Amino acid sequence: MAISYSRDTFPYPIPERYQCEGLLGYGGSGLVYKAYDERLQRTVAVKFARSPSLVSRNRLVREARLLSQVSHPSLCRVYDIGEPEVTSSSLFLVMEYVEGTRLDKLNKHLSVNDAVEITYQLANALSALHKSGYAHNDVKGHNIILSKQKQSDVPVLVDLSIAENVSRESQQQDIYQIGELLLLILASMTPDVFSMQPVADKRRLPSGLADIIKKALAVDSYESFSDMSELANTLAKWRAKSYKQRRRLGWATALTASTLILGGLALTAFNKLDTYESIYSAPVHQHSHGQVFAHYTEHLIEDGNLGEAQETAELALSHFDNAISEHGDDLTHQRERIEFLLGLEPIFSDTEYTTRLLNALNNMGAPAKYSRPDAAYHVQARAYLALARVNKKQEHLRARWVEQAWAALSSAQELSSAEHYLPTQKMLEKFQSSGGTD
Repeated sequence: MAISYSRDTFPYPIPERYQCEGLLGYGGSGLVYKAYDERLQRTVAVKFARSPSLVSRNRLVREARLLSQVSHPSLCRVYDIGEPEVTSSSLFLVMEYVEGTRLDKLNKHLSVNDAVEITYQLANALSALHKSGYAHNDVKGHNIILSKQKQSDVPVLVDLSIAENVSRESQQQDIYQIGELLLLILASMTPDVFSMQPVADKRRLPSGLADIIKKALAVDSYESFSDMSELANTLAKWRAKSYKQRRRLGWATALTASTLILGGLALTAFNKLDTYESIYSAPVHQHSHGQVFAHYTEHLIEDGNLGEAQETAELALSHFDNAISEHGDDLTHQRERIEFLLGLEPIFSDTEYTTRLLNALNNMGAPAKYSRPDAAYHVQARAYLALARVNKKQEHLRARWVEQAWAALSSAQELSSAEHYLPTQKMLEKFQSSGGTD
């Protein structure tokens, strides 16, 4: 039997530390309220199952476990799960409160770049979800909130109540829904209308995106993307290619403008160029641009295109640096730059690689200044291990970096669960026991 509910009060009494601030929304599986956690002094979202049945309870537990296992900016975080203080009731789930607008309620038109960026971030989140062993199964506008984070819209997937164990079929379902979402955002077109027209005739879709959508919507799995990460990488490559084309256009416009100056007609041309540059150099876009070029660089390295990979790596690092210059206290930006650097050993000399990593570590500063110092220490540990590996032929340097890696890892384990950082510990032990040969 479904529970009754009010818009102003929780359906069941729960610990008084959570003060109800009103109903946020409801669906077939749950009720979600905005609340204030008086103990931690933060706004949260509290979710109740619509039914006290065992099935509903298990769904909520599964959702809580899933959200606690996967960390991604486009997946909301879970804080707590508890039992209401009445009999015959369901569980309640305390989650991150995501402030923003649901994608299906958005009253503005999204640009092509914004649409691709949103679907890319969602595909990236779903890829992480699939790797953890689950599929979402309900990727639609109603379950996506565009959250304003540091002046940039970040899509956040909510409601994992019908998530299931990942399989080839459930992966394909998520891939199909991402294709469907992108098609709807770009052209307000449904898949059945889309399939009735040859791809070449879909004039409302930018070049290349129609083919990506067609592949995502393929009924036969062998014609579709092999997994969500392939779809995310394909979107990243399209984004990077589009960006490069726009940069070339900008340089061409600049050259034309300089010529027009000599003819006394430069003002209009420069105004257009300034508009373009303001869009693509704005700080709010730097982090996302860095992510796009980083993924494209990784793809190029895998394919052995090291020369082009070095070029796109420089672009990625430049964007990460710009983002950090604006928000240096954000561990996410610092961590992503260092994690990206860890994969660049094939395209840089040992000396240059060492210099870049050391500069990134120095820029990062003391872990204590971040909200998650344990995570910051762990980033340091991984970076020092990479330094030890690249300098393994120089025994004194190798020993120095290994010592610092152990110190950083120990600090991380003291502040958080030691098991969480066990993989890095094993890598360090293996490297040390092999004398730097492994």
